[in-house]
Amino acid sequence: MLNSFAKKFENTYALQEGQNIAVACSGGVDSMVLCHLLLQLDIPFCVLHCNFHLRGEDSNDDAAFVRRFAEKHLLEFDQIDFDTRSYAKEKGISIQMAARELRYEWFDKIKREKNISWVATAHHLDDDIETVLINIGRGTGIRGVVGIPDKDNGFIRPLLSFTKEQILRFAEANNIVWREDKSNLSTDYLRNYLRHKVIPVWKEEVSDLPIGFKNTKNHLMQTLQLQRDYLELIKNQVCTSTDFGIQINLNQLNSFPNTSALLYELLFPFGFTAWEDIFHLENAQSGKMILSDTHRLIKDRDNLLLSEKQINRNIKSIYLRNQQELEDMSIILAKLTAKVFKFETKRTIFVSEKKISFPLELRRWKAGDFFYPAGMTGKKKLSKYFKDEKYSLLEKEAIWVLCCKNEIVWVVGHRADRRFLPNKPEEATIKITI
Repeated sequence: MLNSFAKKFENTYALQEGQNIAVACSGGVDSMVLCHLLLQLDIPFCVLHCNFHLRGEDSNDDAAFVRRFAEKHLLEFDQIDFDTRSYAKEKGISIQMAARELRYEWFDKIKREKNISWVATAHHLDDDIETVLINIGRGTGIRGVVGIPDKDNGFIRPLLSFTKEQILRFAEANNIVWREDKSNLSTDYLRNYLRHKVIPVWKEEVSDLPIGFKNTKNHLMQTLQLQRDYLELIKNQVCTSTDFGIQINLNQLNSFPNTSALLYELLFPFGFTAWEDIFHLENAQSGKMILSDTHRLIKDRDNLLLSEKQINRNIKSIYLRNQQELEDMSIILAKLTAKVFKFETKRTIFVSEKKISFPLELRRWKAGDFFYPAGMTGKKKLSKYFKDEKYSLLEKEAIWVLCCKNEIVWVVGHRADRRFLPNKPEEATIKITI
């Protein structure tokens, strides 16, 4: 197993200089074998242990066991303690889901803090088979049937091609000591039921099940890659990146077959779950919005607009004094004398100092706002101006206005109000830039 592991590790992960790994170690046979394999290959790593406090003193004994192992082998060790039951109750989720959320959140945190390149977990081939069966039972697509990936999002699984039987044989042959989690023997949980009741019977009927499973997984991975390549081609034709997120052109999307499937694949990475509502967005009114935990999807005319949810709505208004730079808003207000001025960009305006008075107010636009747009006659409501300019909902949402005594001086980054512009170059004594 050592030689196979070494070859697998080198071919799959190939750590570069400066990269380092941590091992998520429970003290069970799988993670202890993973640690010993890395030690025998002189691959440096640190040890991470989560104490979920679900099994009384046994949980504390597991933590102490892993700590002693790390100290014996001069390995850096980090431990975290969780009140898993309280977390599960607060979130309204199962104990198993709570433990998963807690540990992966901590792993991500410690990766950032300690500059860890990869966290290695001890998932093996039997875990992979169990996962595929669970996913099929719940309903899944090709991703679920593919099972557990070898590596993704900063996590690697070096034992994924080895069976539980191989791991146990290696542990016994190398006198590796481990802690047994008695809860793994219970069949109360679906995964344990499959592990103890279903898969052993399956293996008796299909003696080469592990080999067949690995071959099937390789074929499915190739199919999944074909799907990803096709999706990339579609994305290039229907999606446009903007300052506000991603715009999906529905007319272009509908020119391809299997529109709902394509939309699902385009939006899957962003955590959406209300798929039936999303599939009906095409016929919804503009402004209809669907949310995931991190993103929002908005119908806007013939487009779907995808953006992150985190938009700073806490800033109501900011007051600018004479000649200052406001770094948070990336706006610079400077006093100068200009012999010549012109509107070179929408990011800069010149105004007459005689026509304004400080402080100026920088705020979000609101319903009822109007201004006298430069280059046009008369006044216009901002809502009408935005409609005429065909601004998207996200573009409108992001717009700020600069005001003087409640009158708009500038729709920031878009158009100035002509009432405050200089009549001649020497009056252009205030320059405002974003």
